[in-house]
Amino acid sequence: MSEKPSISIGGNVGGAVTIGDNNVQIGSVASGGRVVVGAGSISDVFQEIKTLARFATPEELGAFANLFRALDQEIAKQPSPEIQVQAQNQVEQIKQAVAGEKPNVPMLEQAKKWFADNLPALLGTVTGILTHPLIGKAVEAAGEFTLKQFRDRLGLPQT
Repeated sequence: MSEKPSISIGGNVGGAVTIGDNNVQIGSVASGGRVVVGAGSISDVFQEIKTLARFATPEELGAFANLFRALDQEIAKQPSPEIQVQAQNQVEQIKQAVAGEKPNVPMLEQAKKWFADNLPALLGTVTGILTHPLIGKAVEAAGEFTLKQFRDRLGLPQT
């Protein structure tokens, strides 16, 4: 049984407040700030997911966010704190690369290469994120050039 969140907010909140489990926030939050309470909130995985939100239901976005949570858990098991920090930086690069209007393929390629070189045991998980249907839809929507670049740079077959 999960514990129910308890929250008290005094004064004005300049931004969004999200309470509960498995919440999905689509878009950006006003500059006043944001409060998230509860396990599984997608807004704790992505600050801004406008591009991917066009292609998915909240449930699909939640499942996609769970892939990042699983990767975070695997990174936390690594014995070297330095490698943990570097790996988390690469995860942030992946998130940033897919959060814009057009996926940043060179950033995705660099992150995949970093994991291949430094944490090859996690490369399968990273590749699963990079080849997830939501990213595929975003890449396809960005146009033929981006799709070809994505396949070429990530070593995926041309179909």
